Amino acid sequence: MFSAAGASFFLSFLPMTPVQILLTNGLYDISQLSIPTDNVDPESLVKPRHWNVDFIKNYMIFFGPLSSIFDFATFSIMLFVFHANGSLFQTGWFIESVATEILVVFVYPVPRELHFS
Repeated sequence: MFSAAGASFFLSFLPMTPVQILLTNGLYDISQLSIPTDNVDPESLVKPRHWNVDFIKNYMIFFGPLSSIFDFATFSIMLFVFHANGSLFQTGWFIESVATEILVVFVYPVPRELHFS
């Protein structure tokens, strides 16, 4: 959302249509539906462990801006290389957003430290 807000200051059109934003979020949410059915270790059922909030905070502080850098790089390429108009720009950023979310879901391993302290 930071990228969309930032792009809105410089563009004369919406960076992504509301339908595209909802579709992107819906596709990501569907990919996360298996999480509630994940098997939990029996010892975690007896005594749940606490989240390592500092690691999660550091993870967000690093990957949040990194994601925005990729978005702004996509904006620059779309505008200055392809000279994209509204619909081409929106389509390009939609594809990049979906590809990035797929990358996050299927490629990035979640470190064990992220889960528990």
